[in-house]
Amino acid sequence: MKTYLFDLDGTLSESREKVGEDIIAVLEQLSKDCKVGIVSGSGIDFISEQIDGAFSEEFMQDLLVMPCNGTQRYQWRKGEYTCIYTADMIDELGRVNYADILARLLREQYKFLMDSNVSLDCTGKFFDYRGSMLNWSPMGRNGTKETRKSFMKYDKENDYRVEVIERVLKYFNSQQIRATVKLGGDTSFDIYPNGWDKTYCLRHVESDMRDIYFFGDRCFPGGNDYELYKAVGKSCHVKNPADTVRILKTLM
Repeated sequence: MKTYLFDLDGTLSESREKVGEDIIAVLEQLSKDCKVGIVSGSGIDFISEQIDGAFSEEFMQDLLVMPCNGTQRYQWRKGEYTCIYTADMIDELGRVNYADILARLLREQYKFLMDSNVSLDCTGKFFDYRGSMLNWSPMGRNGTKETRKSFMKYDKENDYRVEVIERVLKYFNSQQIRATVKLGGDTSFDIYPNGWDKTYCLRHVESDMRDIYFFGDRCFPGGNDYELYKAVGKSCHVKNPADTVRILKTLM
């Protein structure tokens, strides 16, 4: 059986928004003949906000729900999610290395707050430890849509996140910390142990590699879809959810 894997933000929905009716219809149709999975850098709470109540109970029961790059796996049963697999970043790297990572990122956060005009609208909750990864949002995860737009403009004009990644990776290498940092969505970073990118999700997929399709919007080097995009031969780099619908209808 073929398996179709999808990133969430920018692929099945706009960032942090509910999936739309076009996506719902095409995925429900696809699931009649194929296995469908969502592999996201987000935790189960954000995935839940974006897909709960959108799909049929039958679809949800068969859906592969894989938060945090697939380092977690959930099943939907009787109206709720049950975690059936999880990996732990601190166990993998050690507490000392994790504390070192957090201290380094806190210095970057301070620099951002002092140097950027976006900082005037920052809300807090800059770090979200998800067990198998650390998500860092310099503008704050609870920021408004206006703050998101302001940050995205600042990021684009200054190559802010690209430069941060270069600095942080250089530091990790100097300290021999076996971790990496990637762009997470439009406004954040994902930090996790080396090898814990989205290819991790393939451990939960039973289909032969020849029968796996992947759709993502950040399939460029540095994007958090890149490794899975390269690993799966039948991958599609999409522009937005409408592009995903268009390609799926062509394939179907």
